[in-house]
Amino acid sequence: AGLLRLPTNQQWDAYLAHTADTVRLVEVQPVLIPWLAQTPDYTTALQTATSDTETRRTAVALLRQRQVELIMGEGVLRTPIGGSEVMSMQLDHLLRLSQRQSVSIRVIPTSAAVAAGRYGAFTMLEYPDHRPAVYRDEPGAGVFIDTTTEIAGYHTALKRLGTLALTADETRDLIMRINADYYRDTILNNGLPLTATAPVPDSEIDSPQD
Repeated sequence: AGLLRLPTNQQWDAYLAHTADTVRLVEVQPVLIPWLAQTPDYTTALQTATSDTETRRTAVALLRQRQVELIMGEGVLRTPIGGSEVMSMQLDHLLRLSQRQSVSIRVIPTSAAVAAGRYGAFTMLEYPDHRPAVYRDEPGAGVFIDTTTEIAGYHTALKRLGTLALTADETRDLIMRINADYYRDTILNNGLPLTATAPVPDSEIDSPQD
């Protein structure tokens, strides 16, 4: 108990094990799409170790079976990881996730980025039978924290982030506006006429891709 530091080659197995019994996860990501909401193409474009099929299946299961809250910076939506087409699909995915009762997605506007950035990226893991834990990445390691004092500090951080973030409806509106630009760029880059964004079937969104 207290602090567990694991090297990079062990951190994801440990993270997935720690999520197994959670009832609620809150993932805060100032500079990337939260891991739980990344499409396979976005994750692949990042060239991270979390893009394998089995890991993506775990993310899909968590989104279906847990109460999940995702908080990210506005700049995350505007950074074209993988290009316009990858980002358009990614933002479509966020919009569909936001329609689920078990998923909350909120964005920190650029005007509050400095105030929010001081907290960095972390995930709060809450359990039914024991105290919460926090997971965060550090250079070369994954760190789990569950000391009472530090967890209280992270709860305070989440309350502060909640006051800085857009509402869920405001977040959806922002994502749609930004995605309209990605969609337009994707169509123009492919030499096609501009049309309304085509809906993406749930099966394409929720199924990990090889």
